[in-house]
Amino acid sequence: MQEITPTTTEVFSFSLTIALIPVAVSVICAVLGILCFRKREVRRLSLFPFAIAIIAGGLFAPAMLSDRIVVSPREIATTTGFWFAPTHEGFVYEDVGGVHVTTSRDPKGRFCPAWEVHYRDGRVHLIQLSDLWVRHSERITTLLQSYGVSFSR
Repeated sequence: MQEITPTTTEVFSFSLTIALIPVAVSVICAVLGILCFRKREVRRLSLFPFAIAIIAGGLFAPAMLSDRIVVSPREIATTTGFWFAPTHEGFVYEDVGGVHVTTSRDPKGRFCPAWEVHYRDGRVHLIQLSDLWVRHSERITTLLQSYGVSFSR
């Protein structure tokens, strides 16, 4: 195990094999679309694989490749979402009084893990944890605790 020094910055992202799944789907669907387009009887069906290829390759692949969480000695910052409308979340440690680990409802009404960030000035900010954040939450929590952020459940 590597010793954490106060100047260590860690970047968390999806592994390359997971991030390339939308690329593989896009390539496979593009090939299927080309094969369907070449046959006159099923030419109309080629639109369906082409649409999937465009969505997977144009929306999901760039999003998976650009999602990341950066934990530095000063702050935590995360970038998620689509390439044309990224979402930035995070906080500077010295502004935070503590973090409460909880759950919240997502837009579909499902419960998902979340952090209530309690700032020293009394504000409370709810951060819904993305899949990437949940995947690395234990390591992220350990790092933040080593930088002086307190957690409660």
